[in-house]
Amino acid sequence: MTGARSATGGPAGLSAEPARRLRRPSWRDPRLLAGLLLVLVSVVVGVQVVTGADRTTAVYVARTTLPAGTALTADAVSVARFRLVGGQSRYLLADRALPGGLVVQRTIGAGELVPVAAVGSAASLAVRPVTVPLDDGVPAGVAPGGRVDLWASPTGAATGAQVAAPTGQESTGQESTGQVDQPRPGPRRIAAAVEVFHVTAAGGEGLAAGRAAAVQVLVPENQLTVVLAALAGGQNVAVLPVPGSAP
Repeated sequence: MTGARSATGGPAGLSAEPARRLRRPSWRDPRLLAGLLLVLVSVVVGVQVVTGADRTTAVYVARTTLPAGTALTADAVSVARFRLVGGQSRYLLADRALPGGLVVQRTIGAGELVPVAAVGSAASLAVRPVTVPLDDGVPAGVAPGGRVDLWASPTGAATGAQVAAPTGQESTGQESTGQVDQPRPGPRRIAAAVEVFHVTAAGGEGLAAGRAAAVQVLVPENQLTVVLAALAGGQNVAVLPVPGSAP
């Protein structure tokens, strides 16, 4: 006996639905469009990242603190890349070799980008280096790039003046004189807030053993006469650091 069959020809109790076939995806499929959009966004972001990296510019950077008057050589600077804002003309670009004969016109701090306005020729400097010997060593806080005041005081004992004996004093047959001490001139400031160019510490080893301490300062031309006269006259010149000026 054969089993019961439905009216459609299949086994009884089972519906004979047509088999579903895989359909080729359509360009209007939302999932396909979303995938394409993600790919496009990834490509655009990648291009922007690469383009942004190419916008950095190579510039010269000070290796250490460079006081005014320092020769701008390859040893004094390094090269780094930065994204410059506000134009590239403000800084010394490293796309070419350093021009010869350049000196620093004002102090450039360590790690600072070298501004074009801070360099120039040696002839354009308005200061001159003067070495001040220090018998008591270099004061704390004095370093290249910092500021100091110079004070001068005369050396030697106080001088006296000869004066005649007071009127009415009995005559002894000899002229009587007295000694009156004149007040000794006090210290005076001969230069204010001058920049330190170089510091030489006392002592040392080898060929530098026994050297005296000294500070080389950059004195404006209009103050050179006073400073040099104090040094040439044997006056005691003291170097006092300006608080807060150390680089």
